[in-house]
Amino acid sequence: MPKTTLSDLKIRALKSDRQQDFWDSKTPGSGVRVSPRSKTFIANRGGTRKTLGHYPAISLQEARRRFFALKALTLTRAALKSPSSRLAASFWRRIDGKPAREKK
Repeated sequence: MPKTTLSDLKIRALKSDRQQDFWDSKTPGSGVRVSPRSKTFIANRGGTRKTLGHYPAISLQEARRRFFALKALTLTRAALKSPSSRLAASFWRRIDGKPAREKK
């Protein structure tokens, strides 16, 4: 799985006779999957690959935005699931209607 700094010109020039993933060194965890007839932006989150969109329907800039949004959502969910997290405790106190503890 080759790593490269993706740009619009590089993505346009990528060709493959079989399905191959090219990972972006600028945004680790994101890349483009190139097959003989299509190019798809992908994200590797937690061992699974998620489709962000197809090129050229979405731009590289939009794919990176979607990747960062997915990453933020994943991190937020993990923080809220963790019972030892201060963020989670504060969040659940507010949801339950109990006032958050004041800082000293």
